[in-house]
Amino acid sequence: GSFPPAPWTPSNQLWHQMTNQHPPTNRLDVVTVATPGRPRDAAIDDAVMESALTLLDENGPGPLSIDAIAAHAGVSKASIYRRWDSKGDVLIDAINSLAGDIEEPDTGAIRSDLIRIVGSLTHFMSDARAGSLLPWLVGEIAAGSEMGIRYLETVIMPRRAMMSRVIDGAVDRGELRIDLDVAVAVDMLIGPLVVGKLTRSAELSNPMRHAVLVDTLLAGWTPVPTSTPPDRVTN
Repeated sequence: GSFPPAPWTPSNQLWHQMTNQHPPTNRLDVVTVATPGRPRDAAIDDAVMESALTLLDENGPGPLSIDAIAAHAGVSKASIYRRWDSKGDVLIDAINSLAGDIEEPDTGAIRSDLIRIVGSLTHFMSDARAGSLLPWLVGEIAAGSEMGIRYLETVIMPRRAMMSRVIDGAVDRGELRIDLDVAVAVDMLIGPLVVGKLTRSAELSNPMRHAVLVDTLLAGWTPVPTSTPPDRVTN
């Protein structure tokens, strides 16, 4: 005897849309669920990013290519392209790995929060490879190149946003002046570190210098008693 018509379940409707035919009456109404593919190998990710950084440090950005990265890492080009769309994507992830995770301090005191932020930034800048890349990256940002814009958006801006939140929170707590321009304050915090690195005029890894920088900034950021409170600055 014949089987009854298959019910119009979602899977059978999909069959009809794909084949323009009624679903076969002798098929079971089973939805096939795709199983996940082979998990991504973190060792390959690390080898590729490490090779990209090594080659960039040794030869500069000019000769760098997916072929060169693949050969140095001992992986196939296909393995790289399964993970990244371009050489630029590899470089951004590699540089971001040097910068480390964004950790937002919350000690309850703005001085110790800022000292921790400065310590984190200088740790990145003091890294041999990260420090050697910084002048090139600053130039890329200034030139408005694709790499510079992506570095700015992926690495710099998230960290600026974190600093803004920390400073803004201290303003709300009354630790900092209510009329403090937070965007300018972030520039004042980062600027001396970048200039010190580019001109080699400061020992960035010295914790005492971190405290000196923060205390110098706080001298101008802390509230000054006035008869008429200033208005809050918004950006």
